Formats: sequence, structure tokens, C-alpha cells
Amino acid sequence: MNFKKMSSNVVSIIALGSILGGAVIANAADGVERKITLTAQISDGIYVTKPDGKTWYTTEELESVDHKQSAFAKTLDVRVWTKGEKFNVSMIQPLIIQRNDGAYRLKDTKVSFGGPANILDYGKPPVSITQNLVGDGGFDDIYKLNIGATAPTSTGAAGETNGAYSGDLVMLFEPSA
Repeated sequence: MNFKKMSSNVVSIIALGSILGGAVIANAADGVERKITLTAQISDGIYVTKPDGKTWYTTEELESVDHKQSAFAKTLDVRVWTKGEKFNVSMIQPLIIQRNDGAYRLKDTKVSFGGPANILDYGKPPVSITQNLVGDGGFDDIYKLNIGATAPTSTGAAGETNGAYSGDLVMLFEPSA
């Protein structure tokens, strides 16, 4: 066996490995890192979702109830599974729906859950709901969440209240004894 030829091949392989290794390192430095925060919450007393039993609402658009855009409303279905027969629902911050620049707010915001008599309002006692449908090791039912508001009144020029309005509806669902 020719030692000189073999050592030349070994040197060539090492040199090629260095070049390719450098290329892999250079490409890795050009990569893009992405992060996804994953969460899970397990509650053996209550679980609140869309009717699909898995997801929750993120952004919903209030729809005009008439051609004048003087009032807006939205009805959403909310599924509640509880271990016990009763649960409480309340608002834990005021519902303020305002124009993005803060100059105007929708007025007379109203929220009801599970029926028109069950009005949710910040600072008021929670609404107590009794579940009737037994299923899946507890109680499981779908309720209507109704949201309504009226448009602000303009004090100046026509179109002064035009714009995009947004706000956060934050509710607390709690198992009840």
C-alpha cells in the first residue's frame, strides 16, 4: 500500500470536511429562530370554551343593528362544563369600547349571559347559573353571551365619530357551591 497516496487522501478528506463543516456552521448562523409559548390549563371544577369544547374567542366584531350604525350588537355561544351544578359569572373590569385615538366611546354597553335577565356589569355581584344538562362526568351546556352598545353622539361635524373602536370584555367564571 502506498503510504504517501493514503496520507494525501486523508489530508484531502480532512480539508474537505473542514470546508463543509464551515459551510454548515455558516448556514446555521443564517437561520431564523422562532419561539412559541405553549400553555395548558387544567381545571377539574370548570371549563369555558366556544361550543367546539376546545377554543376561545379572540377578536369579534360588533355588528350594526340598523342601517344608521346607531347601535351595535353581537351574540356568542359559550360552552360551560362544570363538575358541580352551579357556577358564577361576572365582569372583572369595566367594558370600555373606544375609538383607537380615545376621543369617543360607545355608550350604554350591555352584557348578558344565559338570558336577558342575567346582566353582567362591573362592580355588581356575579350572576349565578344553574346547569341542567348532565354529561361528561359533570354538567355541560351552551349559553348565549349578548353584547350591545350604542354609537357615540357627535358634537361637531358629520363623520366626526367615524373610526375603529375596540375594547376588552373580561369575565370571570367560577364554580359555585
